[in-house]
Amino acid sequence: MPCNAAAGEGKAGYMARVECARAAAVAFLDVATGDVAELTGQAPQSVRSYLSANNPALAG
Repeated sequence: MPCNAAAGEGKAGYMARVECARAAAVAFLDVATGDVAELTGQAPQSVRSYLSANNPALAG
């Protein structure tokens, strides 16, 4: 939610600021880097694909 929208919805000033800070923090999570591949030597994978690939080992 954009900062001006939070204030426009009649939220208290402090809640509008909290919502703006949360939205800004979430926006930083949308950046894809090559760090995982660089550090591990493997491309990143989703939780779903990891669980599917390792199902026998995880099931015990």
